Amino acid sequence: MKTSPKQPNYGYACALAFIILLAALLRFWNLGELQQLVFDEVYFPKYGHNYLTGTYFFDVHPPLSKYLISAGIWLHNNLAWTADPPYYLVEIDKLSAVSWRWLNAVTGTALCLVSARLAWLLYPNRIFSLLCALFIAIDGTFIVESRFGMNNIYLVFFGTCALVFLAKLFRQPTSIHTTLAICGVLLGCTYSVKWNGLGLSLAAWSIVFLFAIAQLRAFNHPASDKASTSNAIPSLPDNLKIRHYLLYLVILPFGIYALIWQPHLMLFDKHGFVEMQQQILGYHSNSVTSDEHPYCSKWYTWPLLLRPIGYFFAADNASADKAEHIFTDIHLLGNPFLFWLSALAIAYLTALWCKQLYNYSKGQPVNNHFLLQTVLVIGFFANWLPWSMVNRCVFQYHYMPASLFAFMALAWCISEWLRSAHKGQRLIGAIMLTLVIFGFTYWLPLQLGLPLHPDGFYERIWLQSWI
Repeated sequence: MKTSPKQPNYGYACALAFIILLAALLRFWNLGELQQLVFDEVYFPKYGHNYLTGTYFFDVHPPLSKYLISAGIWLHNNLAWTADPPYYLVEIDKLSAVSWRWLNAVTGTALCLVSARLAWLLYPNRIFSLLCALFIAIDGTFIVESRFGMNNIYLVFFGTCALVFLAKLFRQPTSIHTTLAICGVLLGCTYSVKWNGLGLSLAAWSIVFLFAIAQLRAFNHPASDKASTSNAIPSLPDNLKIRHYLLYLVILPFGIYALIWQPHLMLFDKHGFVEMQQQILGYHSNSVTSDEHPYCSKWYTWPLLLRPIGYFFAADNASADKAEHIFTDIHLLGNPFLFWLSALAIAYLTALWCKQLYNYSKGQPVNNHFLLQTVLVIGFFANWLPWSMVNRCVFQYHYMPASLFAFMALAWCISEWLRSAHKGQRLIGAIMLTLVIFGFTYWLPLQLGLPLHPDGFYERIWLQSWI
């Protein structure tokens, strides 16, 4: 019989609240200090502003993120204490940068809470859940993408929310149709931000397929399998049929995708829905080469963080009478220790998962980590490996959906080792956590754009490819 996970306690709630406050501070601190369009902000906030002014544009991504940024600009502009001129009288760069960034900061902060909830549903352990939230809160890629008006943070947020509702199917048997429908709506939102949101749908489809096969096997072999695995293999609700999964996880998301396009098509009727998809596909297939941009990177380099992206750089004189310079740099640079250790963690978790699958095929039960391992391993590879088939220029930020699962894998490893009876494992877990926290503080100036002397800047550039 399915049961909900035990509820968190007061200490857990206080710790999680502290992490959320830390995340908010990192995302909102001096949010509008850099009063200019940075990197891809020359596209998304500008297009969001175009929606408000009715100015036609063509973008190579679906419209949802621009809708959200547009709503943020409109709301900020209509606040009583806002000193900005009316948005319809000026260009986007004449408005406060906070207007097109604040909703990203809210979303990035909320992602920490959502990731903690997903972790709790997959494996109800307080340390594991808190570490998942912490790693998202302090990683440089998530910090930077939450501080600028770009679209990747929305994709990861909607996708993580979708997996929360999918995970609920394994824990709470009530309102299953509503839960699955919400999951489908959120999946549709992911690729209404960018098409690579389909990786999260691929993960959801694969997870459902795997557990459906496991249930079918147990049903067809009740003597050898069902008795031995009924308490180990998490099960999907028995009254959900294949047609329900097709309806909620395939048809509904694509219907949401088509629906989200309608405001854009009503405002700009130059092209129809199908023609817009053809134009976007044509751009991604033929218009962008593999070396289009100096910060292009190969998909297999992303877990190693070999080519982060420079978003902004300035060198100013420290004083009027000195030639010494102060560097202000903003890099989409993840926490290197978090990246490197999480790559090892997801490899380790993949090995454990494959071993469990092999044992299960031999009629042996799996342990209570199987649901967690399945979601993290499938989620990671469904959002990473498809990029091996893409020939166009791709960037480090395309790794963000996959990195979420890698970070969760590391959080699980550390949480298990910190609770281990073996002193050596506890020591390893403590060292790994210390390295991650040190990496956060050490590289934070490159993520928040804090002033650095040249020596301090170059000390943090560990690889030549980081520049």
